[in-house]
Amino acid sequence: MTSLTRLGGCAALCAGLMSAPAATAGSTTGYVSALSEYVYRGIVAEGGAALHALVHHHADNGLFGGLFAANANQFGGSEFDVYAGYAHTFNEHVVLEGGALYYFLTEAKEDLTLNPGRRNLDTLEAYLALHAGPVQLDFYYSPDYFATRSEAYYYSATVSHDVGELFSVALQAGYTEGNGAIALYGDRYVDYSLTASRVIDEGLTLSLAFIGTDLEGGPLFPGTRDDPKAVVSLQKDFAF
Repeated sequence: MTSLTRLGGCAALCAGLMSAPAATAGSTTGYVSALSEYVYRGIVAEGGAALHALVHHHADNGLFGGLFAANANQFGGSEFDVYAGYAHTFNEHVVLEGGALYYFLTEAKEDLTLNPGRRNLDTLEAYLALHAGPVQLDFYYSPDYFATRSEAYYYSATVSHDVGELFSVALQAGYTEGNGAIALYGDRYVDYSLTASRVIDEGLTLSLAFIGTDLEGGPLFPGTRDDPKAVVSLQKDFAF
């Protein structure tokens, strides 16, 4: 299985607000979700409330891939992501996966306020993830982080716990570093989140996440803010 938390982030909420239904070999799954805000590694994206959609296919041989779309991202405009990878299952509790994720942010080039140089902000990341029972460890690397021409690294750890069949909680912490991250945000930083989720109907989950970073308050660059925030999400899962 794969967690799919990397789309929109770990790209968005590593604690699970973005997770799709568990993907098993030979399955195609997905979700649509509405969020009060799109948060990318602790930082609120431009655009306010967001809509997300994802389709994921996991083949019998462990290969997987998928598409993710959002109407907002941290630079303004919509986001479209493509990812692929391979997952090796050691047993029912331990899975190691690796792959690549490409962010298409074409609309950001049209906004002179958020992107005055009209730079190509599309970004490639490679990642590794280890799932061991309730623990998930993630590592991401980008050689050119959102047109900074410098590398960036992201490390994340998540611990989740089911409380009965309908309620779950997840605690997550992440660390962003590298010259590309410093160029974009002004410093290395830690992000953290606590998410509570409740299944309210078959395939329908309501979540509340409290998210923060250790960056100083105020705008990091035009269109974002990093003060502590609460995010509400309603997600509908599908299996095809």
